[in-house]
Formats: sequence, C-alpha cells, structure tokens
Amino acid sequence: MSNRLMRAGSIIAIAAGLALLGPGVYASSPSPESGTWTITLTPQTVTSSGGNTIIEFTLNETISGTVSGTRVGGGELIIHPDGTLVAHDAGTFTGTVDGVAGTGTLVVDASGTFSSLTGRVVLKDGRGCLNGVRGKFRIVGSATGRTTFTGTYTGRVHFGRETNSDCGQGRD
Repeated sequence: MSNRLMRAGSIIAIAAGLALLGPGVYASSPSPESGTWTITLTPQTVTSSGGNTIIEFTLNETISGTVSGTRVGGGELIIHPDGTLVAHDAGTFTGTVDGVAGTGTLVVDASGTFSSLTGRVVLKDGRGCLNGVRGKFRIVGSATGRTTFTGTYTGRVHFGRETNSDCGQGRD
C-alpha cells in the first residue's frame, strides 16, 4: 500500500474514532444559572482626575443560587462627574456551581449609576472539582448603601472535560 493511502486511512480512522466519542468528551452542554449577589467594597485609595473620582477597593461578595459561595478580591470604581460609574474587579470564588464544589476566578465589568447598574461576569480558571469550568453571566443591580451593592445574575456555565466523577458529579 502506498504511503499516501496509509496516511489517508489513518486520518479517516482517527476522525471516525473522534466522531464516535461525541461532543461530551470535550465539554458539557451549557447549563442555565441564576441567583442573587451582594457585594461590599472597602475603599483602599481615593483619587481624582479630570473630575472623575477613582476608588481602588477590596471586595467581599456573597453569591446565592445555582452558583453559590463567596468571592474576595479587588478592583477599581470610577465615578464620573455626571454620576455614571464604571467598575472592573476580579476575585477568587469559592463555592459550588450546580452542586460541584471548587474555586475559580470571577471577573466583573459593570457600568451605570448607583441606582441602576448592569455588567458582564466571566467565570474562568476553575480549580479543584471546578477544573475546566467556564461561565458567562449578566448582572443587574443597584447600591443599597455607600459601599454595598446587590442584584441578580443570569448566565450559562460549561463544565470542561477536566471536571470528572471523582468529585461526586460526572459531566457529559
């Protein structure tokens, strides 16, 4: 048999084997997530530039719902002269996602006003039983005090093939 035919046969055999394994080997179907959050900011530095107030802060957050746990970290809040704000923060999440325990990183970008803010959240870098988890969420909320915000989240999570049954929850 020629080398070209052998290579073609090998490629076809590999492709057929991968097709038989199916998409579940690589990652789960996305699961819908929803719940509530409350975050408390502790200002570390406050500066002004161009009429903007810039606050660097540490944070403590409690999350309830299908994603449930706590997050600690830090970030920056910029308050513009017209009262609008922009925030960016990141922190370590410790808790459960659909009942699977572990840790990960939650990164938040939010904007709006103190009475109405929206944002995007990314869950990444899962560790422990959340190894391989990825998620994207939308948040809506408002300030409930000088340094406290609360709201809701909705989104989707994918469990990577790294998440396994050794953690008590197998993923397809």
